Amino acid sequence: MSFLKEPKIYMIKPLKSIDSTLKLQKLMNFKTLLNNERLLNFSKTAEIDSIYIISICCEQHFKGMIDQYLQKVLLNGRVVPMHEYNDYTKMKSKVLALYRKFFYGDPITFFERNIEKKYLAAKQNKWMRYLSNRKVK
Repeated sequence: MSFLKEPKIYMIKPLKSIDSTLKLQKLMNFKTLLNNERLLNFSKTAEIDSIYIISICCEQHFKGMIDQYLQKVLLNGRVVPMHEYNDYTKMKSKVLALYRKFFYGDPITFFERNIEKKYLAAKQNKWMRYLSNRKVK
């Protein structure tokens, strides 16, 4: 299952004071795609928000990671109590670092970036040669 491969976001403890808020923003069941009738009902009752959109639009293998992310980070204008803001920002920066690592991998060095640019340039040149040499029927 994909949630076993995600970075260790589940090990980071959320703040106790925002537990109830985090439960409010729990994602809908990822495994089901809703039909048009249910979507219209959600639209009429104004229950479609960014959390719902994330759960529907995200690719299946990222959903476990995003579910863990949303169990730690507040969305939709919700805020933490002022006296815990510093702790929240530290926890959020750890979560965001793991989130970026999951989606983008480890940061690459200058040397690796140059190699990647050369590879992409060579690939683009090969594609342009193909386009100029192909015969259109």
